[in-house]
Amino acid sequence: MTTTNFVVSAEILPIDVFHHFDLYLEDLISFSQTSKYFYRGIKNSKIKIKKLVTIFDDSLIKWFPFLDNAKIDRAYKNIQKYIHLFSKVHTLNLSYTQVVDVSALGKGTVYDLDLSGTKVVDVSSLGKVHTLILRDTEVVDVSSLGNVHTLDLTRTKILDVSALGKVHTLNLSHTNIIDVSALGNVHTLNLTRTNIIDVSALGNVHTFILYDTKVVDFSALGNVHALYR
Repeated sequence: MTTTNFVVSAEILPIDVFHHFDLYLEDLISFSQTSKYFYRGIKNSKIKIKKLVTIFDDSLIKWFPFLDNAKIDRAYKNIQKYIHLFSKVHTLNLSYTQVVDVSALGKGTVYDLDLSGTKVVDVSSLGKVHTLILRDTEVVDVSSLGNVHTLDLTRTKILDVSALGKVHTLNLSHTNIIDVSALGNVHTLNLTRTNIIDVSALGNVHTFILYDTKVVDFSALGNVHALYR
């Protein structure tokens, strides 16, 4: 009786009250099973589940919009069909899933996005993402990612990084890039195992990782705070 009264009162109280609770997905599901009005009351709210939730199938589909930290299991076959339901998730891990088109995420508020090992090629809509991991993908064109804060392009197909001069943390390791002259204002730069030779324009980089490169002349890097080579 006590639990029922609590849930019913939740339908009368402002939905924002629930923002003060550190809720698990199981809590919302439990409340909805207790009261048929609960889900209707929170459906258009801004309630978010902060705890990591792993999605394996469609059983939790009605709860996708409430997730704030989600990992999609690589075996989940309907991720492309329902990708739009994750557009407001704060932290979204889609690594090694079957997703191909992520344009729907660019219309939302995803903050951290991991697309490692996916078949995604077009990332033109992801310019507002804060942290974007694209390692082990077939991505070539990154011209729209100049405002991304942290960008991991390890083992991608990129060649032109001229648009990435404002990225704060940039990982270009294991790529075939040759010209990095536009990256002088990058804070943290990783060029491990690249074919880079000329780093004369990178003297303002704060943290510079140059393991296994062909760089011989380091004379321009005297002001680099941390140099690893």
